[in-house]
Amino acid sequence: MEKPSALRSDVKNFFGGGGLIALPRAIAQELGSSSQLLTPILRAPETAYSYNPKEEAENVAEPFAVGSQISLVSSMQARNSARFTILGSAEALEDAWFDRTVQGPAGKAVKSSNRAFAKSLTGWTFMETGVLKVGKVEHHLSIISDDKSGNDSVAQSGYLNPTIYRIKNDVTFNIEMSEYSFDHLAPFTVSPDDRLQLEFTMLSPFHRLDLQPMFTTVNSTIFSVTFRLPDQHGIFSFRVNYKRPFMTNVDVKREVTVRHFAHDEWPRSWMISAGWVWIAGIWVTIFGWVAFVALWLWSEPAYEQNRGAALADCLTSSECVLIQRNQPSDCLRPPLLDTLPTRCQQLKRGYGECKRGMIDMRKRFRGNQPIAVSKELEGEKPGQLYAGAAFNSGNGVKPTSGHEDEKVETVVGVDGERRVVR
Repeated sequence: MEKPSALRSDVKNFFGGGGLIALPRAIAQELGSSSQLLTPILRAPETAYSYNPKEEAENVAEPFAVGSQISLVSSMQARNSARFTILGSAEALEDAWFDRTVQGPAGKAVKSSNRAFAKSLTGWTFMETGVLKVGKVEHHLSIISDDKSGNDSVAQSGYLNPTIYRIKNDVTFNIEMSEYSFDHLAPFTVSPDDRLQLEFTMLSPFHRLDLQPMFTTVNSTIFSVTFRLPDQHGIFSFRVNYKRPFMTNVDVKREVTVRHFAHDEWPRSWMISAGWVWIAGIWVTIFGWVAFVALWLWSEPAYEQNRGAALADCLTSSECVLIQRNQPSDCLRPPLLDTLPTRCQQLKRGYGECKRGMIDMRKRFRGNQPIAVSKELEGEKPGQLYAGAAFNSGNGVKPTSGHEDEKVETVVGVDGERRVVR
C-alpha cells in the first residue's frame, strides 16, 4: 500500500511521503465516530472489506466494514497528550520487511518503505515528533502610529505583562512556540489551511483573532497580534487553545483585569458630537437666566429710593424743620415725631418697614403689611398677619388696652369657705 496522505488539509502529515508499505496479514479496525480522540493513520483501499471468516458463503451479504471505514493503523491521543498506536500487522516491523522488494499496484517491483514508516510511527508514538512547546508569553500596551506600516506601526507602551488594562486600550499579545523533531527543537509552522488563534474571553470570547508569525529564531517562532480591548470591564483571559490531530494540545491562559475609564480619562464633552445638543441647552439656559435677572433688576422700581426721597421732601417742608428749626433726624424721634404731618409719619413708617423686610425671612413671600391711613389717624397699630389678615380681625376676639375694669368673682370652695377670684 502507498503511504498515508494527510488526514485533512489543515493537519500536518507525519507519516506521508513516497514509497510503498507492506502489511502482511493485517487485521482490520473500525473506529466509528463516537470519540474524537481516535484518529486513523492508514486506511484500507476502497476495494477492501471485512467479514466473518466462519461464514462459508461465497458471497458476503453483510460485511463488517468496507473501504475507508477500515483502518489498518490507528492512534489515540488523550487530553493530556498521552499516546498509543494500534498496528494491524506486527510483521510489518520485522527486519525482513524493511528492505524487501514488493510488487506495487502497477505490477512493478518496488523496495518497501517499512523502515521509514516504522521510524515515523514510533517517533510519533513515543513523542519524538508532533510535540509543541510554548516559550515566552507576553502582552503589553501598544501605541499604533498611522504614518507607518507593518511591525513598525506598533510600539510598546509600559511594562510587560501588566495585570490591569483599561477598556478600549490597544494591546499586543505575543507567544513563542517550538516543535520537537526527534532530537532538537525547530520553529513551529502552521499549515496554510490552519489557523493559530487567540481568544480574549470572559465567559465567552469577545475576540477571536489569528496569530501571525512575526519573528523566527533558530528553534522557535513568535506569533503576535494587536487588537483593541472591548468596551466591557471585568476579568478577562488571553487564551490560546490549539488542539489538532497528531499534535500535543496547547492551552495557554493568562488572566487580566479590564477596568473602566477613570474620571480624568473620559473624552471631553465637546469632543462627543452626540452631546452638543445638551451643551447648547445648558448655555441657552445660563444666558436666558442672566438676561432675565438683568431685565428684572433694570425694570424694578426703586421703592426705597422713592420713599426715602419723599420722606426727605416731606420733612424739609414740615413746620418742625421750617418754623421750629429742628434737625430732620430730631423730627423723626419722639416727641417731635407726633408733631409731623400724617403723610410724613406714613412715609417714615413705610420706609422703616421696607428696610426691615429686606432682612426678615418671614416677609420674603408674604411681603410687608399695607399701611392704612385710617389706622394711623386713629392711633391703632395693625396686628400680626395670618394668611394676609390680622389675627384679631373678624374672628370674634376683642382687643384689650389694659385699662379695663377689673372683674372680681366670689367662689365657694368644698370646705365651705368663700374665696375671691380676680
